[in-house]
Amino acid sequence: MMFAFQFGVVLVVTIAGIGNSQGQQDPPLHCLNCMNVPAGSELCPHLVECSGECYVRSNTIDGKTITSYGCEKRQTCNVTDGTLIGRRRSASVNTTSYCKKEVCNKDIHHFLDPPTTPCTDLSVDDCSDPAAREAICSSCEMAQYCRKSCGLCQEYTGGDTWSENLVLFDYNPVPTQCNYSQAIGPSICNSIKAHGLVVPHGSYLNLHQVNSYVQINFTTHGEPLTNLQLFSCQTTGHGRVDVVLNNVTIAESYNKTRVITWDWNLHELNPVQHKHTHNYVLEIFKDRKTVSYGHFWLRRIRLETTVVHHRHGK
Repeated sequence: MMFAFQFGVVLVVTIAGIGNSQGQQDPPLHCLNCMNVPAGSELCPHLVECSGECYVRSNTIDGKTITSYGCEKRQTCNVTDGTLIGRRRSASVNTTSYCKKEVCNKDIHHFLDPPTTPCTDLSVDDCSDPAAREAICSSCEMAQYCRKSCGLCQEYTGGDTWSENLVLFDYNPVPTQCNYSQAIGPSICNSIKAHGLVVPHGSYLNLHQVNSYVQINFTTHGEPLTNLQLFSCQTTGHGRVDVVLNNVTIAESYNKTRVITWDWNLHELNPVQHKHTHNYVLEIFKDRKTVSYGHFWLRRIRLETTVVHHRHGK
């Protein structure tokens, strides 16, 4: 169950199924992780493992908005999932939205569960008085009496449906291990077989030369594939890679991988493109299209599906 090489010559070898090297817990939460993204920019490609909550923070000044994405512990106010609305100062408006699901800050309002309790003010008279409200909202403890007026309620715009990303597999080639969402189960992990032309190290694979590659074969239950994440880095800034799924190019001459820093990169998939497909071949090549110097190091591969939940009775 390993890649092998001898006397500096890389061999094409096969990894068997992952056997008992399976995780028993859901894989750790991932969030988009980019700072100060101007409006209209491409999707943030970087992710971070998160022990807190995913957030989207927008700052609008004189009609121009920049947005930051990341993970953090919720602040002292004990608010529900949703949006904390900042105070308006001159022409500046700040908002921060939180969520607790896998990559939910990519499109946060589609990944929020519908509220289970109504959002109300406990003291209608005080909360409607501007002077009293300003004093109440300045205190996290007092703001609980005016949750609606202080902007501490969940902002929910998802209607009767909401989405959730589930991990089909989170695969580590060396040493071989595979985690999965408990809602999915271990069968996809059990189906994985891999081989490649690479140099293995203690915890990662080195795609070190032109046409180095890793090939992952796996079988699903027909779930739509929506997110592919690679935990990787490059050694010089020019370790370009091509990502191919069932002969369809996902990324070509990709060069957004960070240099000498391990980083999760997100590649969005078209779920319609492989509809009703069960058997897959995922290939990651170095320099297949654009030859460049430098190495590409690969540590983990995570594949996800997106499920849509419906409100009961709808």
